[in-house]
Amino acid sequence: MHRKNPAAPRALSRVLLAAALGLAVSATVAPPAHAADMSFEPGPVDSPHYWGKIIEGEDAQAHAWLVRSSQLPGAADTTLVQAHSHDKKLPRTVNTGAAPADLRAGQFPLGRATEGIAVAVDGKLPPKKPGGDLVDAKGAVFAGVTAKSLDIGLPYWTGGQGTPALSPIGLHLENVSTTATAAPGKPVAFKRNPVKGYLSLLGQKMIEVPKDFPVGELPNFGGIISPKKGTTPAISLVLNEQVSTDAKGQPTLGKDGKYAFDEQASSGYTNAFHFTLLGTNAADLTVGHAAALSSAPVTAPGKTGAAGRTGAAGKDGRPAKGTRS
Repeated sequence: MHRKNPAAPRALSRVLLAAALGLAVSATVAPPAHAADMSFEPGPVDSPHYWGKIIEGEDAQAHAWLVRSSQLPGAADTTLVQAHSHDKKLPRTVNTGAAPADLRAGQFPLGRATEGIAVAVDGKLPPKKPGGDLVDAKGAVFAGVTAKSLDIGLPYWTGGQGTPALSPIGLHLENVSTTATAAPGKPVAFKRNPVKGYLSLLGQKMIEVPKDFPVGELPNFGGIISPKKGTTPAISLVLNEQVSTDAKGQPTLGKDGKYAFDEQASSGYTNAFHFTLLGTNAADLTVGHAAALSSAPVTAPGKTGAAGRTGAAGKDGRPAKGTRS
């Protein structure tokens, strides 16, 4: 159920923010009530890894979804507007339509999407030109997600047309578009369109894209939103997340046994936006997820080399701490 103008005093707003995130708030220490109480520090982010659903016995497969939430308080893990190339229980293409479509995790209102589309097919690659037909490609898989506009809230309380959601935490994105492709002999490839939007706290814009993400076109640009005072858990976010995996969907590892992006990986996934509430039971939200997997060995280098993947980031494909431009 959407709420259009919840009339709550500042103290109640603080309680709502805590309750929505499943937090315990004491009488003496309340979480910040608005964006001014929070700070943003760009830098490396270690987000939970999840390729998607893998069907055993398939040499290649793809999974795409518009929104996936996990560990939200009072709501089951939910994947919305999703497509899979080999799961018989899921469509290979799904479209929410031109009218705004409600997004829910059970009874938990997550938001609205306009023209949300998810595609996951095998034997095909993306069109060579916008609006063209998919290209036949034996052994290849392709996952793609697009949305004209997307509003997410934890929980979602609409603020009215053209204004930020009144949700404790809100996200607005426009022109979402991500793709992942895997073809025999080639490394996994990712692509996305520039995204525009903002993250808000109780109806107040906290971070705007691309204004506050000047290097947002680079992969894996993120940071931590943390309270200037109080006990509210920090929030991590990543824009244009790109993760390489092995043929079983597990993140590739470096010599130190920790995740490291592999330019020659045959498989992987990308998220237009990845949000995590840090803590023991971290709520996690991914938007615009496209994943492609292939068991075929890589024999040729990809066209997007290390500079294109990492830009000003560190060796793991994430931005160096403090990188803003």
